[in-house]
Amino acid sequence: RALPTVSAGAWGLNGATITAYGIPNQAAVTPFLWVQNAGTSAGEITGSASCSGATIDLGSLGTAAGDTNTSVGVAVQAAVDAAGTCVVGSRYDATLTVNAKATDVTVTAGYKVNLADGSSDRLSLETSDSLN
Repeated sequence: RALPTVSAGAWGLNGATITAYGIPNQAAVTPFLWVQNAGTSAGEITGSASCSGATIDLGSLGTAAGDTNTSVGVAVQAAVDAAGTCVVGSRYDATLTVNAKATDVTVTAGYKVNLADGSSDRLSLETSDSLN
């Protein structure tokens, strides 16, 4: 006699998914993307970028340890550059996912422009968590 099958249901992690909008894709620009984790549990950071009609898998971008700020801007730009689908001079949106408690995670985004005269300027960018 077969035993009855009972579904235990499904579960999902209440993780954070936050998008930084309009990151310039230019050689003179350094993106700043910081993942803030105010919680005590670490979370893996993964992501994707949307540019020129293509989606770029950014893969693993590191770990957001508890009570830390983790910089991922250089890794995001390197993955965008390696994909080769984002036109230089365009902008892209980067979506970061952190498998830590969503209410503990925020993202700060901006960029630095290195000007021809040797000076630089820093600008902020909007994120989906700053719009809520």
